[in-house]
Order: sequence, then structure tokens, then C-alpha cells
Amino acid sequence: MFGENYFSFEEVDNLLKCLKKIDLEGIADKVIKNSFKEDKYIEKIQIINSLINLVQRLEAWLVKAIELDVIVIILGI
Repeated sequence: MFGENYFSFEEVDNLLKCLKKIDLEGIADKVIKNSFKEDKYIEKIQIINSLINLVQRLEAWLVKAIELDVIVIILGI
């Protein structure tokens, strides 16, 4: 089942601010907690880098949406 959320520009701006506060290291720690890989430090760095990339792309997309004055819809499962 999909959920659909419409965001006002103020809400998008707040979302951008919240994205910058996400504890990426904490998320990476939880992901590798049950990992069987030998070098968990390298895996953690890779996860953090992937999350940073994802957040940066989302931020850029949201900023562009604000510049273009378009409606932002975020779909989720």
C-alpha cells in the first residue's frame, strides 16, 4: 500500500533542515551491527557515504522544487 503526502513550501524547508540533523553514523552502526563482514569499519564508511549521497540528492531535489514553485509529493510504502 502506498501513502501519498503533499508538502507546503514551509514543510519542505523544515524537511531540508531535518535532513541535515540525521545521525548517519548511528544508522550505519545499526546496519552493520549484525554484519558478518570482517572489516566493519570500511563497511560503516561505505554506508555513511551512501547515506550522505542520498541526503544530498534529496536536498538538491527539494531545493529545485522550491525554486520551480512546484508541489512536492513524497510517496512511501
